[in-house]
Order: sequence, then C-alpha cells, then structure tokens
Amino acid sequence: MGVMVGGAVLILGSQALWNAIQQNFTKSTVNINSASSDSSNPPSVTRSPSNSAQSLTTYNPFDNVAFPLPSCGDTKPTNSSAYPVSFYPVFIEYSEINLQAVRSKFCGDAYPMVRITNGKNAIQIASFISIERADAFKEIMIRSFGNSEVGEPRKVEWKE
Repeated sequence: MGVMVGGAVLILGSQALWNAIQQNFTKSTVNINSASSDSSNPPSVTRSPSNSAQSLTTYNPFDNVAFPLPSCGDTKPTNSSAYPVSFYPVFIEYSEINLQAVRSKFCGDAYPMVRITNGKNAIQIASFISIERADAFKEIMIRSFGNSEVGEPRKVEWKE
C-alpha cells in the first residue's frame, strides 16, 4: 500500500502502520477562527485526514511478475482432496495484433477461441483458481490492452 506524500509515494509495510498514520491525522482537527479580527490571536489551522482514493495505490501481485512467461495462470492442484476446483478464465478482445502482443509481452500460451457464453471471438490468456487473482490479472490486461474480462468459471471435478 502506498500513500501520496508531497508528490512522492510512501510505501507502507503493514496495516498497523497505516492505522497509526490515520489515527495521527484524526487527532488533528480543523479549527479556523475566522470571526476573530484580533491579530494577536491568529486563526489556528491544522490538517484533517484526506479520504481521497487518488492518494492510495492498490497493490496488484502481478505488478511484480517478470513478464513474458511461457505460460500464465494457476496450475491444477496436485492434492486430490482440493477437488472439485473452479478455474476463472481471463480474456481480451480478439485481434491478430492483440494475440501477437499478449504472447510476446505476457503469456506465450495465450490462444484464440470462441466464447461459449456469448459467441464472441476472444483470446484466453490465463485461468486462475481464485476470482481475486483473476481480477488482479484482468487489471494488468486492461492497462495494456484497454479491455479484459473474467469469464464464467470452469469446474474441474477431479484430478486428471
């Protein structure tokens, strides 16, 4: 997590540190005494916390991945007790340019396909066991291609 401070990003190592910073700001209150015209008693102004979402940077685990990879996505669990398991596919719009770009810059095993749910041509880039990881990967694809979508999960009943 990061916080914008004076034009620089401060990286916070833990939620406890972030909470301490918020409590420190909360202790400061805004007290503007504008009714007083006495120059010996100037108004006091202190900062209040900002709830601006722009000041926070959301962590994405895929920001730290050294792309391109030969294959992206989660592998099937090796433990048979993990089944059944659902895989959430991540798609981008199909074009030959997108296919070449996603293979060369991200995932070498991305492939074109027709989506069963809507009949549209798409590129399946990867599949993930958790919707959270699929959503995080989708955000990386949106940054690069301007579009991406997590599809309906595919349930795998047993270890193949």
